[in-house]
Amino acid sequence: MIVNSNNIPAFSFATFFKRYNVSTADMEYYISLIQKGENKKALSLFIEKYIKAPIASYNTNITKYLEYVEKGELDATSRRNIEKSIALLSFGIASLLSENFNVYIKKIFSPFLFDERRITNRKVKKAILDTTLSQFETLTSNSLLGTQNYLLKNIRAMQKEFIIFNQSVKNLNAKALDEATKSFMVSLKKKFTEFQKMKEGKLVVSSPSAINDAVRFYKLENYVKMSVRTTVLNIDRTSTEIYIVNKEIEKASKRKDGVSVNVAEYALIDDRILKTGIERVICKSILAQKKYGVSLVAFDAETASSLGIPLLSSAIAKGAFGVFCRHGLRPVSIRMRTKLENILKEKI
Repeated sequence: MIVNSNNIPAFSFATFFKRYNVSTADMEYYISLIQKGENKKALSLFIEKYIKAPIASYNTNITKYLEYVEKGELDATSRRNIEKSIALLSFGIASLLSENFNVYIKKIFSPFLFDERRITNRKVKKAILDTTLSQFETLTSNSLLGTQNYLLKNIRAMQKEFIIFNQSVKNLNAKALDEATKSFMVSLKKKFTEFQKMKEGKLVVSSPSAINDAVRFYKLENYVKMSVRTTVLNIDRTSTEIYIVNKEIEKASKRKDGVSVNVAEYALIDDRILKTGIERVICKSILAQKKYGVSLVAFDAETASSLGIPLLSSAIAKGAFGVFCRHGLRPVSIRMRTKLENILKEKI
């Protein structure tokens, strides 16, 4: 018979994740880096210490429980403790990651960005943060909920296999039992190939979009890093668009013949290397269009049509600014703006 007789206690995370709370000293250091223009360094250091490190601890504990499960049939108490522990760990890491990221965005990153983009309205600030941070929390909590459910489903299924096997070999002699055990363990590994992937930290499981699609496994740290960087970029993109639109409204109100130039440069903001090495089609298309010397997008259909440049909302609908997109918006130069304004005046 295959039995794991270890008495496995339930996990207590009361103090486990406390060491990963963002310290005041680190907050001050990240702020100083951002003030010096070293935004990328600040974000990378934050991710390393307050995203990757706690996830590594989470993975270590999850792996430990998976190893308990695949060693043999557990008693009912140990099974319950493992299931409870995985649920607590998943809830704990989801809460911690959201809390840490909220600290980084609200207390470190956004105050500087809003000042730089001259966004002073409290409601506008709140709307930007609420929308983007809720996206991050949804991505993170949903992935961890899916992870937890998939883990528990496989743990229960494997334990069921052990229970059935142990019942079936009760009356076998030593030689027959040894042969049956070896055969069973081989078949078990083939049946639960995902166990090894999960032990390697590939805990985020994709949902197949079609019946024939394979389930894919991703490392949790890579998934969350993607969510962090996407959210930071979304805050930057939204703030830049608001800054440009507000500036154009202000300029138009001061001049009778003024025309709003609701245009931004479509630029590479995050210079991380693409794992696939393949840029998305819509981004390549926009970057290839340099009618005025740089790649531009317009915020309204009339401006897009008059200048013959892509409309931002249409580009987003085609995948621009999606997950893993490294591009964002930057205000055009004064010289470029003057050139575009003169063209728009002629068109209008």
